[in-house]
Formats: sequence, C-alpha cells, structure tokens
Amino acid sequence: VPRYPETHADLELFKKVVEDINQEKVLEDTAESFERIDL
Repeated sequence: VPRYPETHADLELFKKVVEDINQEKVLEDTAESFERIDL
C-alpha cells in the first residue's frame, strides 16, 4: 500500500515525482512513435 504524502511539502515533492515519471513515459512513447515512422 503506497504511503500518501502527509504534509504540503511531501505533497509537492510527490506531485513532482509523478510529473517526472509521466514526462519520461511521454518521451519514451514519442521516441517509439518516431522510430515507427522511420523518417
């Protein structure tokens, strides 16, 4: 069970981590799309 952030600072850090993970996934998906297009 994930431990949810308890303080505002934890919440901000938690949101940043989630955003970074999502950003990495978007970049990976974009790279895969470009590979499929084969420019």
